[in-house]
Amino acid sequence: MYWRGSIGIMKPRNNEIEVTIFGPGYGECIVVHIGSGKWAIIDSCLDDDGREPASISYLRKLDVSIDSDVISFSASHWHDDHVKGLAKTISACKAAKLSFGSALQSKEFVAFLYAHEIQPVQVLDRGGTELLQCLKNLNESGRQPKLLSEDTLIFDYGQGELSHGLRVELRALSPSGKQFADFIQRIGDFSIKSKGLPKGRISEPSRNHLSVAMLLTIGNQGVLFGADLEQVSDSQKGWNAVVMNRRGRQPLSHVFKIPHHGSYNAYNKEVWKQMVDKHPWAIVTPWRKGGNTLPQDSDVTRIKSHTNNCYITSTKYLPTKKRYDRETIKQIKATKSNFCPSIFSCGRVTMRWVAGTTPPKVTLADGAKAL
Repeated sequence: MYWRGSIGIMKPRNNEIEVTIFGPGYGECIVVHIGSGKWAIIDSCLDDDGREPASISYLRKLDVSIDSDVISFSASHWHDDHVKGLAKTISACKAAKLSFGSALQSKEFVAFLYAHEIQPVQVLDRGGTELLQCLKNLNESGRQPKLLSEDTLIFDYGQGELSHGLRVELRALSPSGKQFADFIQRIGDFSIKSKGLPKGRISEPSRNHLSVAMLLTIGNQGVLFGADLEQVSDSQKGWNAVVMNRRGRQPLSHVFKIPHHGSYNAYNKEVWKQMVDKHPWAIVTPWRKGGNTLPQDSDVTRIKSHTNNCYITSTKYLPTKKRYDRETIKQIKATKSNFCPSIFSCGRVTMRWVAGTTPPKVTLADGAKAL
């Protein structure tokens, strides 16, 4: 059945693939329809009200049965801008098989999170706190996530199992074994250096090097999700390791979610040469924090040198009243402070196509635009 949901767009047909990417300027998540009414979610960010995960809000408006039709949820890494609303997402997707980056459930990492959590709180918004809550909830419910590293299969459907008849799989491309071993060592070093110091953001041991890039394969088509994986000089880490592992392997990707908000430190020209089609449909999510902004003009120029089909999920500022309640705004105004918009709306880029065909139909909403 093909019908219109409450946000004015059609549910995808059973033989259609949909990739929807949300990015409000501080946050990112991906919703994928793989066929036959089955959905997968990658990462989590909040909608414009700041109360509900954007993925859950979107699927509800499409009248998707979230508790049964979402068959997979994956967390690419544990930085704040990829895990807001993670616990709520996992709770809502009761039938989903869960998968986290291999570091997230290692005994060493859980111990590190716990030790970090019980120190005096200096910040209220930490990816580590969200994940710790998730791990507690999973322990209580008995759900066991799959641990992701290079070449881990997240899910797969064989030929004929879905309405379009094509084989579908989602596979993790990172982190490499060397990257994970390095992470465990960095945790130990960080714990020694930070002993007795006030608690801050949990970021020192990993940066984005453990981020899980993923490849969705539909027949002979590919969709590359770059997460926040960065480029490093070591050939056995970051994008270098991914390119080495995928060299000569098919399929090439015709849709590419650009890694790390288009920043130069996530750019590897061999990814464009060896892993994606010429002139793919590319999507970048913005990042704004502390006066810093990604992608920069130079980043956009670089992306456009590879493809004319490039989009950004949001460029529209979110009105302050959309994020704060009336009483909060009143109290701040009483201090004679001026509001300056700094948060983008939770825009989205949706790409939809009949499995096995191109090009995708592109829908831009809530501040998304072509670059």
